[in-house]
Formats: sequence, structure tokens, C-alpha cells
Amino acid sequence: MIYKKVPHNFQQRFEVASCFVEANGEFLLLHRRDDKSQGDKWGVPGGKIEEGESREAALLREVREEIGLIFSGEEPQYFDSMYVRYPDYDFLYHMFHIQLERKPELILNASEHKDFRWATPYEALRLDLVQDEDACIRLFYAKASELLIAQSSLRARTLDEVYAAIVGALRHLREDFSYPSIGYVSGVVTSDGPDKIGENLKRLQNIAVGLREEHFFPILSPPDIFSLALIERLEKGGIKGEDFVQFWRSILFSGYITDIFMTPRWQESHGACDEHKTAMRIGLQIHYL
Repeated sequence: MIYKKVPHNFQQRFEVASCFVEANGEFLLLHRRDDKSQGDKWGVPGGKIEEGESREAALLREVREEIGLIFSGEEPQYFDSMYVRYPDYDFLYHMFHIQLERKPELILNASEHKDFRWATPYEALRLDLVQDEDACIRLFYAKASELLIAQSSLRARTLDEVYAAIVGALRHLREDFSYPSIGYVSGVVTSDGPDKIGENLKRLQNIAVGLREEHFFPILSPPDIFSLALIERLEKGGIKGEDFVQFWRSILFSGYITDIFMTPRWQESHGACDEHKTAMRIGLQIHYL
């Protein structure tokens, strides 16, 4: 099991540094030798941090030893750390990421691995992965999904265009990334008056950020889709408050949202009340914050 927060009675035995090496929409996976721990399984490059070694230095050493790769210019950037619990021991798992312009020539260390491949997240999640690697892949790409959702509506001029873009992004997350759950944050946006819309959007965004630190699946909120500029653009086109209510109702009915998070004071919002009613009707998992 992996955890974002320190689990009870966590007894760390060692630390591991790993790296998502990306190029051309795919990332690198190594196929472990049969005689190694978790043999015949696939995982990203990485290994144990030696005593007195920084996690960054350990990562560069492991990548060099495993695949003969020495980064020139930009080095891998730290992404996140997970607490990992196996039946016999606990360890801390550090994740890094680097985006390369092209796939490099690799020299595979045959004493460690028997093969390598570049894979999309969809392809990777269908391989026989090392323990908990699937959760790490989903965690890594969950953050990328926030950008995907935000970018999907940037050029939209109508609510119908926004809906089509967002449903397309949600479908991509469910079908290509195999996320079993996708969440939505509901709450007050316009009920406090036009002067408070920006403040309320920021509040919902901050709540969503906090929730993403606790959960291993994408969670979207109204400000991920509707910037103030987009709201103003839509309102100039004649869109009214009730149109936004219908929009979110349709998003919930799309079948891609599984969890809804009701933020404080949601009962004061006509839209949030409608979303709560819809969630009850279609059987979403409701979380009251």
C-alpha cells in the first residue's frame, strides 16, 4: 500500500528514488529480470538511496547504472514522495520527472533488467507492474489531468463547446488513464454577488488542491474550467445563471464523475443544491466537508 501521509507505526527501512522519463507522449518502463525482487514485472527507473547520498544524486546514479543515461542540460525535477508499506518493511518513495525532446539511446544493464519499452499511461496500466506502480502512475498523471481539463475549455465560445471539451477530457481520463474515480468540488460561486465570484472561485480552487493531496484520482472544480475571463465571455453571449446550473447537471449526468465534495455553505447556493440533488439521484459518492 502507498500513502500520501505517514501511516500509523511507519518504520522506514530505506528510501527509493525513481523517475518518469517522458518523450513523445510516452514514458520509460524497465522489465525486471526473473531472479530479481518482483521479477518479471515492469517499473520506472530507480533504486535505493545509499547512505549519505541525496535523493537527486541517487536518482542520477540509478538512471546511469540501469540504462546508461546521463542527462545533459535539464535534470529530473522532484515531483512527490509516497510512504510505502509492504508486508515485511516500510520505505519512502521519491518520484521525479523529466521531459525529453526525443527518445534517447539506452544501454540496458542486463544484470538488472531484461527489456525496456516506452508506453503511454493506458498501455502501462495494462502491463504486469511492480507493486503499487499503477497507483504511482495514476498519481503522476492526475496532476497532468488538471492541466488537460483547464486547457480543454480555453478556446470555447459557448457552453456547448465547453461541455463537449470537458466531457472529452473526462472520457480521456477514464478510458486512457483508467481512473476508477473522478471527483468534483461543489459550492458557492455566484450566490454572494458578482463582486465575490473571484474570491469564491479561488476558495473552491484551494479546497480542490487540498483534496488532491489526499486522494489518488483527479478532482475538478469550477475554477478549473471557468476563469473569470471565460465567464465574462459567456455572459456577453447571453448565458445566464440557470444555464450554468444546467451545465453542471449535464456534467454530472455524463457518467464520468463518481464523487462530489460539498463545501461549507453549499446549501446557500442554488447551483450547489441542484448538484447535490443530482448526485443523490444518480448515486454519486457524496462527501460533506
